[in-house]
Amino acid sequence: MGICSELGCFGDDNKVMSKQPSNSKQPESASVQKQNSSSIASARTAGVLHFKQPAGAKASLVEEQHQQRPVLQEIVENDREEHIESVRLGVLLSIGVGILNACTYVTRGHVFASSQSGNILYLGLDLAQGNFANVTKYLFPPMMFAIGIVIAEHYKDKPDYPRWRQIPFLIEIVLITSASFLPDSWNALANPIFGLATGLQTITFRKIRRTPVATIVITGSFQNSITHLTRFLTVHDRADAFRAMVYLIIVLAYFAGIIGGAMLCPYLGHYTSLVSAGFLFLCTFIALPERYQLEENRREKE
Repeated sequence: MGICSELGCFGDDNKVMSKQPSNSKQPESASVQKQNSSSIASARTAGVLHFKQPAGAKASLVEEQHQQRPVLQEIVENDREEHIESVRLGVLLSIGVGILNACTYVTRGHVFASSQSGNILYLGLDLAQGNFANVTKYLFPPMMFAIGIVIAEHYKDKPDYPRWRQIPFLIEIVLITSASFLPDSWNALANPIFGLATGLQTITFRKIRRTPVATIVITGSFQNSITHLTRFLTVHDRADAFRAMVYLIIVLAYFAGIIGGAMLCPYLGHYTSLVSAGFLFLCTFIALPERYQLEENRREKE
C-alpha cells in the first residue's frame, strides 16, 4: 500500500513515482528514439559532434597561437601583405645607403653621403686645427641634406601625398646616377648632390609597422634595438621583441651595404654609387603609387 501526495507516490519499495501532468508531451515513438540514438552514437564514433566555442575562446586561441610564433617568422609572414611599411623595402634602402656611404668615403675624399654627423665631426676637427681648406668639403653635404628634407616635407603636405611618394625615389635615383659620372676632381659637387639625394629619402621611408625607422643612418636604429631588447628582457613584452628585431635587421642590412660597397670600390671606383641607385630602382617596384593609395585608404578605414 502506498502513500500519495502532490510530490508523488511512495510505494512499498520506497521508490518515488512522479506524477505526470495531464498536459505533458507524449513520449517519443520507439522508432524516433532509435533513430536519434543511432545518430548520436555515429557522431560520437566519427568524432563529428562539435560544440560551438564562445567568441572570446576563439580570440584567446588565436592570440595564443600568435604568441607562440617566433618573432622573425611573424615579421616575414606579415611582410608579404605590406608595401609602405615593409621590412624588405627598408632592407633594400639600408643596403643601398650603406653602399653609397662606403663609396663616398673611400673614393670621394672621406665624405659621408648620409651620415651627416660624421661630416659635422670632421668639420669641427678641421676648424679646431685651423684647416679651413676643408670647410666647404664637409659643410655643403649637410646643407644639401637639409634642403632635401625641406623638399620632401613640401611634398608631404600635399593632399595626394601617397602618389607623390614615388617622386622622391625617382629624383634620388637621378641625382645619384648623375653624380656617379662626375670625375674625382668634381668631388666638391658630387658629395653635396649625394647629400641632397639622401635627404629626400628621410621622408620617403620613415617607418616599418608603425615603428619609426631611419634607413640613412645606423646610430638611431642601433640604439633603439638595444633599448627594446632591454625592455623585452625586463618585462617580456612581445611588442618590444618585435621592434628590437626590426631595428636589428635594418642595422645588419646597413652594415652589409657598407661591407659590400667597400669591397666593390677597388673594382668599380666611384661608379660603385651606381649600385646604390640600382637598389633604389628595385624599391620603386615595391613602392608603386597604386599600392600606396590602396594601403593608405585601408589604414584610414582602420
